[in-house]
Amino acid sequence: MQLLSDLKLILTLHCEESTQLMSAGLDRQLRWSERWAVRMHALVCASCRRFGRQLNFLHTAAHQCDQHAPSPNTTLSDDLRQRIAQAIRQADSEN
Repeated sequence: MQLLSDLKLILTLHCEESTQLMSAGLDRQLRWSERWAVRMHALVCASCRRFGRQLNFLHTAAHQCDQHAPSPNTTLSDDLRQRIAQAIRQADSEN
């Protein structure tokens, strides 16, 4: 019975379900039938292929940003603190 429901998923997947599964695939391991359903759907749907590429790009970019984020212990130099304070005072005086 499970095989029939897996086959039905593969053959009848719609765009909304496909994009939800692509997104879920970033958070969990998809079942084999879910992976195949997304792949088969992407073969015939340019919009979902594009969505998959965009999703992967954003996922990769988010991981790279996280790796290059400053340490929480990072402090500003005195010179930079003074320049920021001066810019704030100048902006306040203009308003």
